[in-house]
Formats: sequence, C-alpha cells, structure tokens
Amino acid sequence: MIIQLEIPKEFAEDYANNRFDDFFRRVYADIDNEGMCGNYEGETAQMMARAFKESRCLDYEKTR
Repeated sequence: MIIQLEIPKEFAEDYANNRFDDFFRRVYADIDNEGMCGNYEGETAQMMARAFKESRCLDYEKTR
C-alpha cells in the first residue's frame, strides 16, 4: 500500500536525519506487553520504523 504523509516543517530536519526511526525503535523497546500495549502495537511500531526508513521525500523544497 502506498500512502502520502505531510510532515510539518518543524519536523523536516528530524525526517532528514532519520529521527523517526529512532522514535519508533524507542516506542517498540518500551512495550512490555504488561500494560495497554501488546504485540499489535509492537508490530505497528516496527512496521512504521521500516516504512519511514524506506520512504523518500516527494518535494525536496518543502524539507528546507
């Protein structure tokens, strides 16, 4: 599936520096299956980390 997301300009540098991957990895690491988050949330965090890692910017001018 292909979707398009618009990232607010305040996060353009984070996107360019792959900070979203760091974020999703920290979220996944904090899931301990004892609270409200379980396997589904862990799998979702891993999928989103992979999706952002493999993403590309469609409009470079918006990332500056």
